[in-house]
Amino acid sequence: MSSTPLSSDKHYILHIGRHKSGTSALQHFLHSNSEKLAQAGYAYPKTGRGKKVAHHQLAGALKGRSTGKEATHWDQVIADLKAGISLEASEASIHSVIISSEALQDVPPTILASVFPTENTTVIVYLREQVEYLITTYQQRVHATGLSLSLEQFASQAKVANYARYLERLESTFGKANLRVGIYDRDQLKDRDMVSDFLSKAEIREIPLNSTIEANSSIGGELLELKRVSNILRGGIPAHKKEYVAFNAAAQTRKNFSGRVPMPADLAQKWREQAANSNQRLAKEWFDRDQAFRFRVALPGEFFPPLQEELLLEAMHKVTSRVPEWGAQFVERLAAHHTWVSSKNQTIANGLITGDLSVDEKHWLMTGIRSAPERLSPTWQWNFPWSPT
Repeated sequence: MSSTPLSSDKHYILHIGRHKSGTSALQHFLHSNSEKLAQAGYAYPKTGRGKKVAHHQLAGALKGRSTGKEATHWDQVIADLKAGISLEASEASIHSVIISSEALQDVPPTILASVFPTENTTVIVYLREQVEYLITTYQQRVHATGLSLSLEQFASQAKVANYARYLERLESTFGKANLRVGIYDRDQLKDRDMVSDFLSKAEIREIPLNSTIEANSSIGGELLELKRVSNILRGGIPAHKKEYVAFNAAAQTRKNFSGRVPMPADLAQKWREQAANSNQRLAKEWFDRDQAFRFRVALPGEFFPPLQEELLLEAMHKVTSRVPEWGAQFVERLAAHHTWVSSKNQTIANGLITGDLSVDEKHWLMTGIRSAPERLSPTWQWNFPWSPT
């Protein structure tokens, strides 16, 4: 790829994630404070973001170019994006440009260097302990896509991230002095806060910024299992944006709806053993200590409460009250694998909106939720045990 990097007259702060390390909260913060940052000499360009808070468009173009396919097209897209970034940073008062997208973690460093001058770019990346990363990635995938696998099934298909090797590739292109590596663990963040830690690593100081930030909520418990049932009923088709938002809002209403998912202790141990050598190198080479991550102790099963029918009904009500068509479609799809007559569908869907369901209607719903997934997939597994009824 022959390309001239952006002007070396500016300093570039490149935040590349990684995924599930507080990126959404940080990006909302940068977006909401973009004017104050600009007044202090830091541009957070709209170019490459579109109407979003992160530079996912730019990351998508760079990932597209890295495939080697449609090179002429991607070269033009990238050239246009660079021109837009340069224009937004053209004011003499702007000395630094901040770019943020966790999708940049998947862009080869050499491709990044074709846009950002290596001698004048600071790359900031956060790492999350591999088991925690797996669990939160799983929760997000169920939430945002049509995934219906259990955590154990998902883990069997996933790969353990080798962070030491990942950082070596970045170092070979940008140099170790230009890398800032953080551990995404509240106890290891400055002021126990992601934004404070990032500002410290980026050396952005003494700017009165609004620290109110938004963050995506991980769905858990009954809400997670409801979304899995919804996913398998719709054949793995991803949800619409408004459904994603409805589940996100529901997750913020009850602790059970946003908690962690239990991972079998033997599986967690297997993952940590696979990552042990890489993590030991990471700790020595980047943090000058024996251990990079603080492992969470596996919690006994009783700390993960079993699924409760009343909470599943509450979760359905909260989602349906925001997106009535989701409830109607969910009931219709459930009815195809149940014994009630179709004339009851609309009545039950309306009951999900209001939260007013008869004992029989609740029973029909719960019977369908328990049985339909297993009829659709013989390998179906619940992440949580059911509470005795």
